[in-house]
Amino acid sequence: REWGALPPLLELASGGGQGGDLAGMCLSFAAGSEITARALCDLGAVQVAVTLFQGGSPPSRAAAVMLLRSLASHPPSVPPIVDDEAAVPALVSLLGDESLPIAAGAADALTLLC
Repeated sequence: REWGALPPLLELASGGGQGGDLAGMCLSFAAGSEITARALCDLGAVQVAVTLFQGGSPPSRAAAVMLLRSLASHPPSVPPIVDDEAAVPALVSLLGDESLPIAAGAADALTLLC
């Protein structure tokens, strides 16, 4: 129940680059727990994922998709993702991504949101 590591990881992820990509992937694994997913949403993880989308690099997009997919797998996290003006359009834009795992992850995340 100690969330001390989450804010620094979110800050690192929002900075982009290789460290941001790695932090985003760590956060996506942490979001596998419903309690942690709720805490991440409260701390602004959806906006961090959108920032990772905008990073442009395949690792950034992959980290963002993994994070949103993990968050979307828990019902409490769904409203923050749907309410975010950029998250759903970003996922839709990745459906045609040249990387099949990224496109498939985006489709999976959108399916979980429906």
